[in-house]
Amino acid sequence: MGSLIPRKGYDVLVRAAGVARDRGHPLDVVIVGDGPEAAALTRLARESGVGDRVVFAGEMSHAEALQFYPRARFFVHTAREEAFGLVLLEAMSFGKAVIATRVGGIPEFVKHGETGLLVEPDDPEGLAEAMLRLDTDQAFCAALAARGRETATREHSWDRVVDAYRAAYEDVLRPPTRRPSPATG
Repeated sequence: MGSLIPRKGYDVLVRAAGVARDRGHPLDVVIVGDGPEAAALTRLARESGVGDRVVFAGEMSHAEALQFYPRARFFVHTAREEAFGLVLLEAMSFGKAVIATRVGGIPEFVKHGETGLLVEPDDPEGLAEAMLRLDTDQAFCAALAARGRETATREHSWDRVVDAYRAAYEDVLRPPTRRPSPATG
């Protein structure tokens, strides 16, 4: 889910779907969003032999996009750069196992093998391996999903974020305490 721009790495996801197909395990991929890379990604999917497996759902409202989470087995985020990756927390809160690239702030909450899987950016083979692992190991996928959901709802809920901001503002706005001057004699 996101803008179809180079830094999001959707080309890596399409290539990984091709790798999975070549290994005898075709996967269905849904990409939600639009952008300047849409035509090139559609062409890449056809050229990679997965044009029938990769669906470009296009741009839609956030409410419409949320309807894709319940139907997904897992969620993949292939960004080449990302400050935080809020969409990952969203997927985790829906109880979906996640695969993400090891960039930016993502490893702070996606712990490899605990709350999701991390792969290197621009690595379609590594991404395909992670996708195949979640697709074939239902118990592992479910365990990641459960721990991810717990992390997202416990540590990153909006209530917790608001409380953290409130505490930070109160700390900044608190008048400094006056310390007595040292005695001089």
